[in-house]
Amino acid sequence: LSYRISLSSTGTIYTGGFYVSRLYSVSPASTTNWDAILVSGSVKSPIPNFDSSGNIYVGTSGAFDSGAFNKVSATGTLLWYFAGASLGASSHPAVIDSNGRVYFGAKDKFVYALKPEDGSEIWKYELSGEPMGFAVGQGVVYVVSYDGKVYALK
Repeated sequence: LSYRISLSSTGTIYTGGFYVSRLYSVSPASTTNWDAILVSGSVKSPIPNFDSSGNIYVGTSGAFDSGAFNKVSATGTLLWYFAGASLGASSHPAVIDSNGRVYFGAKDKFVYALKPEDGSEIWKYELSGEPMGFAVGQGVVYVVSYDGKVYALK
């Protein structure tokens, strides 16, 4: 299992496979609810993020900076994934705005905005360093980067 772990509001524990592309859902009683097969490598997001329907958003990273960003249903079904040749999903959690849009950063130094319905790209913005933290408020996505800057993106 991964060293990354998250706890939902219902007490369900989520963790990923370190060397396998899986996300595990574990009940508070320590029984496995399900495990979902993800795309492209081991789980890298430290905190899988959840939308209002209980869907889970989690990044994976494989060899040579390959990676994907996955949306998994509350029941463990992979709903969609967004992948890129040099994506290598960042090790920082995604954020979701009030319209359901999903934002995440990748090792390619881009911040991506995705449609929640199908994972298609809305926009991307290149930073001068890898993204390392996010917040969303009043229609603005704030990103802290390894270049020491804070970006405000609309």
